[in-house]
Amino acid sequence: MPKWSCLQWGGTDMEFIDNREDIFPDLRVNIGSLEIANPVMTASGTFGYAREFENLMNLHRLGAVIVKGISLHPRPGNPPPRIVETACGMLNAIGLQNVGVDRFISEKMDYLAGLNIPVIVNILGDSLAEYREITERLAGVPGVAGIEVNISCPNVKKGGVAFGTDPSMAAAVTKAVKESADVPVMVKLSPNVSDIPLVARAVEDGGADSISLINTLIGMAIDLKTRDRSVPTTKKQCCLCNVCSLIFNRRDASCYKVIDQTGIQIRSGLYRFETIRQ
Repeated sequence: MPKWSCLQWGGTDMEFIDNREDIFPDLRVNIGSLEIANPVMTASGTFGYAREFENLMNLHRLGAVIVKGISLHPRPGNPPPRIVETACGMLNAIGLQNVGVDRFISEKMDYLAGLNIPVIVNILGDSLAEYREITERLAGVPGVAGIEVNISCPNVKKGGVAFGTDPSMAAAVTKAVKESADVPVMVKLSPNVSDIPLVARAVEDGGADSISLINTLIGMAIDLKTRDRSVPTTKKQCCLCNVCSLIFNRRDASCYKVIDQTGIQIRSGLYRFETIRQ
């Protein structure tokens, strides 16, 4: 490790510090059995395959890179528009667009391996067999330091129910990946469940080395001019949101009217003077 020289002020005296370890704290953490230099990682789906950001930041400062979700075959994703900004952040309906595991290995991993930081590959599938096959193809690939399992995908053999909403299915996916993996396995839990600790315990029993909290929350944005739902969802799903906490002004209230809600209740908004005035 290179040594740096700097001056440290102590009252009226100065002293030289010649070792970098003396001025930088040890930020190493363990994610399961995987040690990374610091706890800062990129969230899957937000960072592409890392190369897209090489001119925007020093990638070597990251503790690890988690790439966007990789499926067995390429996926085109949803047609745009599929991202919308909201007052509290961003909603997206990308549709899990990716190049597929074979192209990922042949086109992306050489660059990622050259970064000399841990690369965690997020994987997704529509069946246990797909999860298992993706994991097998990633085994032994230079640079792959870990696997993050997206269990929010629908199980096509179970009527489209997401793996992550059923503890037994979540455990089965974890077990299938763990049996085929030669690197630590992290499971990314879905927040859209009634009892997330139950699912967490199930994937632990399935052999997960660690868990990642959490995957995407269901949401929706509405264009009041076109009365269009920018990120499609169902009325039932929208009602599942804590709508009482989301209404702060006339526009918020109008959005719920567009999706045919009979009435609204204002809760948190009552703590804001601007809401009461409206």
